[in-house]
Amino acid sequence: MKDWIESHTGWIIGVIVTALLFLGHATDAHAEDVVPEYENSNLLIKVNWFDTTKELQETLTARGEEDFYDTAAYSECEVHHEDGDDIGFCEIWVVRPISVDKEHTTSIGHEVLHGLVGDYHAP
Repeated sequence: MKDWIESHTGWIIGVIVTALLFLGHATDAHAEDVVPEYENSNLLIKVNWFDTTKELQETLTARGEEDFYDTAAYSECEVHHEDGDDIGFCEIWVVRPISVDKEHTTSIGHEVLHGLVGDYHAP
C-alpha cells in the first residue's frame, strides 16, 4: 500500500487540490453581489465582543428592537458629513473569534463592510 501511495502522490494531491478548488467555487456561486449604498474610507469602529453566539443573540434581543435569535453578528453604521469629509461610525456586536474560522472572522468582515459601503445587500 505504501508503494502505491508513494507512486500516486502527485495524482492524489491533484485530486485533493481539484476538490478544494471546486468546493471554493461552488460556495461562491451563490454569493450575492455587493451593491454599495455609499463609499466611505474613514471609519471609526466600536466592537462589542461576546463569548458565545447565544450570549450575542440574547443581548441584542434584550434591546427590544427585534428578534435576533438567528443572528451571528450585527452592526449599526452611519456616516457623518463634516467639513467636506465623510466620517463613518460603526458599532458591531460579534462573537470574539478564538481561531481563524469561516464563521466568526467572516462575520466581522461582513459587518465592517457595512460601515464602509452601507447596506450593500442586493435588493
